[in-house]
Amino acid sequence: MTAHYSVQIWYTDLHRALADACDSAHGTISRTQWARHFPRLGYDPPCSRRT
Repeated sequence: MTAHYSVQIWYTDLHRALADACDSAHGTISRTQWARHFPRLGYDPPCSRRT
């Protein structure tokens, strides 16, 4: 319960939580951004269906 006497529901299913996060994202990380932040990893954006 929050300070405003409301209840917050948290998803415990990882796939549903990730889908909701991707649905609310404003795009995905570009190849350029990925290379800058993760230079040793191959490009694999978390919300790839939104590319």
